[in-house]
Formats: sequence, structure tokens, C-alpha cells
Amino acid sequence: MKKMTRYVIMLLFAGLATCCVSCNEPNSPKGDNNQTVTVPQSEPQTVSQPEKEETSTDVSEPDAVPQPKKEPSSTSVSITETVSSSQKDWETSFQKGNECVEKGNIRLATFYYVNALGKDPGNMTVIQKYREVIENAINKSTNVEEKFSYYTALESFLQNQISTVPVDKVEQISQWLGALAAERDKLENDTVSDSGSAEEADDVADDSSDTFDELKSALEKLEASVRQSLDTGLSNPAYLDIASYQLQECEQIMRSIIAMAPQLDQTRQESVAVLYAGLKQLGEEVVDHKSKVLWDAFYVEHQKFVKEFNGLSFASNYPSTYGDGNMEKRLKLIQKEMAKLQALLPKLSEKYVGDMSIDYAKDGFKAQNASALIQQMQLWLKESSEKQMQSYNQWAVNRIKTANDEAYKAIGWVANGKAGRETIANALIDNLGPIDTRFMTSEVNRCYQEVLNKYLASNQLNPVKDEKSWTEQGNMGHTLLKMFEMSKVQPSQF
Repeated sequence: MKKMTRYVIMLLFAGLATCCVSCNEPNSPKGDNNQTVTVPQSEPQTVSQPEKEETSTDVSEPDAVPQPKKEPSSTSVSITETVSSSQKDWETSFQKGNECVEKGNIRLATFYYVNALGKDPGNMTVIQKYREVIENAINKSTNVEEKFSYYTALESFLQNQISTVPVDKVEQISQWLGALAAERDKLENDTVSDSGSAEEADDVADDSSDTFDELKSALEKLEASVRQSLDTGLSNPAYLDIASYQLQECEQIMRSIIAMAPQLDQTRQESVAVLYAGLKQLGEEVVDHKSKVLWDAFYVEHQKFVKEFNGLSFASNYPSTYGDGNMEKRLKLIQKEMAKLQALLPKLSEKYVGDMSIDYAKDGFKAQNASALIQQMQLWLKESSEKQMQSYNQWAVNRIKTANDEAYKAIGWVANGKAGRETIANALIDNLGPIDTRFMTSEVNRCYQEVLNKYLASNQLNPVKDEKSWTEQGNMGHTLLKMFEMSKVQPSQF
């Protein structure tokens, strides 16, 4: 009886998830905070009792379809904003869920509660309310099958909230799950005791083939619903989240099928392998569809970055002071864009991540994947850094030449007078002082040393002798000290 109960529950889930596509509530949580909830039927389905009259469930149509919430950004439209349009706040969805409960429509209420949590993950008000609603439904129900479906729905719901609730609420969720498991086990044991005997267990084993066929049919129908949601998701990305929920329901059915595989004949066991492979392929399609939406949104913003980056052109000449900082701006832009792409990588499928072992430069970085963009930006980063250092050294060369020209004109015929020595000293201080020798190439550094040593000779400046050598102009000590005190120009200024 235990196994048969499980199979019946899975069939109920499959039928419910199929209804999710046709329902006029395409709401779903946004981004990565996916809530997986098995939505209980407001009216139980009866299995293997054809003489009973089927009952219908009155599903109220929502007044409006909430749209995914857009979070503001100070620099550019974020990936999530592009994927989802603006949504009402979670209180609106929460209130609609409460109204559905008052009307007795628990199934539609569940959709609204999940939608509220998608907008405000970890909201204990919504979580507590949903728990109370399901527990009340369990207490009121007299149908064992319906009770099991409610238990499963609530357990799945609470498990998926653990990753979103505040840290101080995790233990409370754990306690609820423990109590729920105890209640469900008690109901299951009571059901087995009341129902019978080992003879019934034998009947279940004998009926395993029929059960497999029913689960297989339910799985195929639900997979068709997933594909329908994927097609709709091309124009309405919210349906991609619905496809993810439906896929999880498929996986639950698949687990039940795999569990009963040893009891099946050879033909059906081979069919299990085919079903598993097909479901795995469908899962990859769901991930690819969601990745495409994220990638397309990122790529639109990336083109804006490329335009801004190309607008910061290399300087055509090198001024006597220092550059306009375009290379530094380029470097910061690249670093910021690469950080955005790195944050997106975990959300992309392999198709859109690409392969970093491939040299995408060979085809001009035409590949539409993250690896190609990363390689291209790494090249831009290298080029901009090299150009920045080239600009700095060219500027340093100009300063060295100016220092030599000014000092050379002040050299006397035999010896430099006071005015000549001061002119030479100022030429060295003003032109060589701002240069940071750490960033010069070996060739430029050699030029720097040649000019400096030439005018530090004893016949050009007064050598170091006494205290005045450090305080009066025209002295070697004073000149070197002033050069040291000069503020140094950095490559980041180019």
C-alpha cells in the first residue's frame, strides 16, 4: 500500500503541473530564487474507482498577471531587469492568495504565495501563512490520498525556503519539517494497518507494470507542457521559470520510475533508460533557453561598453605635462565589464560559457559566448596597459630632453656663476623631479641618469660641503633634495 500511495501522489502532481501552463497566472519568482512547490489540488482525484463521479475544481481567474520586478541600477540595466518587467510588490500577491483561500481555492492561492516569495524571498509572513493554510486543509480533509498530497506539497515548499529565510529562522523551518514528517509517517502507518495484509503488497508488485505505464504517460504529458512553456518563454521570459517548476515535477516522477525499475520486465527497464535520457536532454534545453535570455540581455549592455571603450582613443601626441587619462579609463572600464561577466557565468549553460582552451582570436572573436568576450577583453586590457606605459615613458623622455636643453644654455665658458648654477638646478628639479623612475624602461632610465649625472658634476653645481649645501640653490645637495620632494606623476594619469 505504501508504494501504491506514492505512485498515486505522483500522478496527482503530474496532472496539476500540466494545468500550470494553461492557467492564466504565469507568475513566477525571478532570477535565482526559484521556489519549487507542488501545488495541491483543491479537490482530490480518485484512482481506480471509475464508478465515482469526477468533481471539477473552480479556479478563479486572476484580475491581472503580475510582472517580474525590476531592480534599479545606477550604471546599466541589470540582467534580471532585462529578463523581467516591473511587478507589483509582494503584498499584492500575498493579499490575492489570502482571497483565494477564503474562496476555498487553495491551488490558486499557492501560486500567489509562491509569486510573493519570488519578489521577497525568505518572507516569513508568507511562509507561515502558506503553512497554516495547508495544515488547515489537512485537518479538514477526510481523504487519505488528499492528505498525502498536502503533506508532500508542504514539505517541498518548506525545504525550498531554507536557502532564503534569515539565519535565525532556519531552525524553525527544520522543526516544522520534523513535525510534518512525523505526522505523515503516522498517517502512512495507520493506513497500512487499516488496509490490510501482505496480500495487498503482493497485488501492488503484480500491478507494477500497469503503474509504470501510468507514470510513463504522466511524464510524457508533463514533458510536453515543459516544451510548451519553453516556446511561450521566447516572448514572455516568465514562462521559463514555469518550465523549471514543471521540469522538477518531471524529475519527481522519474525518481519514482527508477525506484520501481527492478520490478519491471526487460522491455520496460530499457524504456526507463530512454525516458531518463530524454528527460536529461529536456533539462539541458530548459537551461539553454534561460541562458539565452540572460546572455541576450547582457550582450545588449556589452555593446554600450564597447562603444564607450572605443571612444577613449589613444593620444596622438604626448604633452609636456602628462596625458588625458584615457588609458586608465579604458583599464577601469574593462575591469568593470569583466566583473559583470564573471558574475553571469554561473547562470549560463555550457553553450553560452564557451571553452577558454579555444583561441577565439583566430575568427576575430565572432563566437557568441562568454569565453570569447573574456579573451577579447583580456587582449584589450593588455593593449591598454602597454599603451599606458608607452605614454608614460614618452612623456618622461620629453621631460629629460627639456631638462637638458634648459641646463645646457646656462653653462658658463669656464665656470658657472650663481645664476647659471641656479638655472641648471631648477631645470633638473622641475623636469626630472616629477618622473617616477620605477616605471621607466631601461633605455629611458639610462637617458635620465646621463642627463642627471652630467649636471651634478662639480663644475656645474656646487658639491656637497657644509650645511648650506642642503639649503641654498645651485648646490648639488639642495638640488637632489628638492627633486626627492617633488610629487611624482603616475602611469594612472595617462
